Amino acid sequence: MKVRAAGLWEYPVGKMALQKGTTGAVRTAGRHLVDGHAALDATCRGIATRLNTTPPPPAAGEPQVRLAPAP
Repeated sequence: MKVRAAGLWEYPVGKMALQKGTTGAVRTAGRHLVDGHAALDATCRGIATRLNTTPPPPAAGEPQVRLAPAP
């Protein structure tokens, strides 16, 4: 389930790159993060169901990540 936890902060970073990226490379990287982590999260939730366990909700036991632009 730690894999899912990583995706819970990388997905929003990808969305930020898509929305605020000023180069095609940044937007492409953002799209990769969003697509990859959305699929990974769905896979993790499916595995959790098969193992009869509940994946942690977003930020369960993890600090909330606040995204801010670089100075």
